[in-house]
Amino acid sequence: TDLIDIIYTVKTPNGSTTRTISNVRIGSSSSIQYIVETSLGYTGYADAEVLIEKLVLKQGNHQTTIYNTVAPSYQNLTDLQKQQNFTVQVLKINPYFYGGSGTSSDPYLIYCERHLRNIRRAKVSYYEYGSYVEKITANFKLMTSINLTWDNPWTPIETQFSGTFDGNNYWLKYRVNIPSDAFTSYTNYYGFFGLISYGTVKNLEIWNSYIDGSASQHSGELVLAGTLAGYSFCGTITNVRVESSYVYCYRQNSWAGGLFGFSHGSTISNCTIVSSSVNGQGNVIGGLVGLGSSTAISNCTSSATVNWYKSGDNWEFNCAGGIAGKMNGGSITSCTFTGLVKYATTSETDSRTFKPCLAQIVGLRENGTTLSGNVCDGTVDKGKLKIVTWTTGILWWQETHSHNQYQNVSNGQCGYTI
Repeated sequence: TDLIDIIYTVKTPNGSTTRTISNVRIGSSSSIQYIVETSLGYTGYADAEVLIEKLVLKQGNHQTTIYNTVAPSYQNLTDLQKQQNFTVQVLKINPYFYGGSGTSSDPYLIYCERHLRNIRRAKVSYYEYGSYVEKITANFKLMTSINLTWDNPWTPIETQFSGTFDGNNYWLKYRVNIPSDAFTSYTNYYGFFGLISYGTVKNLEIWNSYIDGSASQHSGELVLAGTLAGYSFCGTITNVRVESSYVYCYRQNSWAGGLFGFSHGSTISNCTIVSSSVNGQGNVIGGLVGLGSSTAISNCTSSATVNWYKSGDNWEFNCAGGIAGKMNGGSITSCTFTGLVKYATTSETDSRTFKPCLAQIVGLRENGTTLSGNVCDGTVDKGKLKIVTWTTGILWWQETHSHNQYQNVSNGQCGYTI
């Protein structure tokens, strides 16, 4: 609860005194707060001058003194008027943000790195399915571009984000490090947010940012990595631009994308990936989304370079695409790819089962994923993939076999459809 102390001075012909009304609740419209002055020693009728000198705004342990906020600064109480009402308007000062109350019409205002890092302080507890779950449901608005220094990496917001983040057409620059021992809940979701759950992000540019998992060169718990969030569950993402940014996720068990590693039930529209790259040794990687499930992607463009490195022989989880690595239901509509999707492993393999899925829009599509109105103006490079041949049998009877490792590599929309 936000309270205010009002410090005022009363002057009469016999003298003056300073008084304080303490703990007035801000926003109260009742007339329970009043002043009675009988201690100045003057019993007749005379003019009295009342001067409100300052206000002290109190929010928890945080106090702010405000001067010169009342106009006019004094009122005269004449012999015919011994009561004077004052209306004091206060601009509330939030100790964590520049202003705002977190509602849709009055979002928290973010002007600096401290405000940005305080987003995680806005979490609240909800009782769901027999237990308490922490969420961030407030609304935020970026009021300037913010450059987070490289020597102070950004820690993904670990509480699920269910509010609205309006970038207000400003940019953020940050670096997120994926540790080699990443394995616990939420800490294996890497991006600006860890998990977006029914949240909205709009009108934001992510510029010259890094999601750095270059040290994560071993298998283990699944890691989800993207510049905006590791995982978007039923999120709404619109008008987000990623420029000159890089995702590196060389963990064998990982999903990585220009925006999200994994998106389920989300709507992604009017987003752009430009002069950026997604680099991974994981299961699926994509220019916007690593793996999309029941997700609608529309009117997005990507000129990203998607470099995929061999992680295993299971072709269903060896997928790379200019928009999405793999789609399991949902749709990709009216999207354009002008970048490069490349099988980037520099050495050949003689595997007789390896057949990764690479394409300009989506590497592998499943369960009725629809593709319509998309433009493929980019390139798909099969790299060191080859046709492997071998012979079986004995001297008087031999048979030659072959396996085409790039049979699911396409310069069109889709590498393979199930």
